Amino acid sequence: GCTPSSQADERTGVVSLVTDTTDNDTVAIQHGDATSVHAMISDTAGSQYKMAWEARVKISSITNSEVKWFAGLAEEGSAGADFIGDAGTLASMAAKDYIGFFVAEADGDALTTVYNNSGGTDTTVQTYGTALVADTWYKLGMAFRPGGESGDKVITFYVNGQPLSTTVTD
Repeated sequence: GCTPSSQADERTGVVSLVTDTTDNDTVAIQHGDATSVHAMISDTAGSQYKMAWEARVKISSITNSEVKWFAGLAEEGSAGADFIGDAGTLASMAAKDYIGFFVAEADGDALTTVYNNSGGTDTTVQTYGTALVADTWYKLGMAFRPGGESGDKVITFYVNGQPLSTTVTD
């Protein structure tokens, strides 16, 4: 019941993800297949694996109880039903590794940065300080740089090219 479609009136390649508003109204873009690994964030000592991710998003509605979404990286196979549960909360995603941006059903204009590792605790890193506005483009991104100035492995989140104040370290 969910339909991705291209948007001819937008420049630089835009895909619209539209749900039919029924139960489990999930639509996802997943790189590869249900078992391939696209990127990895490693906390192994001496790892020099770097990773960056970025996407532009525009949400047509920010009304509470209508919208819940995640944009970021998730464990292979996460595009299945109920990655985000019917209640629109983060806790439904606990069985999968993920890191990215999340908007909960209960607060449709609040963008949070989130992660979970190995089925552990769902962690909210920070809430973006500005309320989201419907039909407005936002450029979301994150970068993993092992061995930063202090030697920590640091993940920095970005909104519209500006780094957020709270990072994730090992």
